[in-house]
Amino acid sequence: MATLNEPREEINGLGYDRFIGREIFEEGDENFVTLNLHSMGSGSYLSLEQACDDLCREVESGERVLLYQSPGQVGPKTRRTSHIFEALTSALAKTMREGNAAMVVEQGQGEETYNLAGRRYEPFKPEQMTLLQKMYQEKPEMKRFPNPFDAQPLIH
Repeated sequence: MATLNEPREEINGLGYDRFIGREIFEEGDENFVTLNLHSMGSGSYLSLEQACDDLCREVESGERVLLYQSPGQVGPKTRRTSHIFEALTSALAKTMREGNAAMVVEQGQGEETYNLAGRRYEPFKPEQMTLLQKMYQEKPEMKRFPNPFDAQPLIH
């Protein structure tokens, strides 16, 4: 499966804007996810209702949503904590300035790291897809938009 710095080439060529499906982490935890196939930004959530809300919002705004194929996976990454510390310090300093308060932040000398777990993106399970489609079709306002469940090409 492709690493997700960009979506798989065959998916990229079909003009999809978003992927809505499952996000499965290395250790087996699983969420539902909406993944922007252009910026690789994502939003994870636990309810199928949220997936339906995201699907409706994307379809209404004219975005093409990929539902039936995996766009790829993201490998594990290790990052330095100094980047997080700098962003946090900057945000805290701004907050403290606006509140007219004093603040002292100290940084340790060591260069610590943190790990981002790898994850893969998969379509919904058949029973989830059936329920999502039913929820989508029960919304009368969605009848005036193209049905995202109509035959999407199967890519292997």
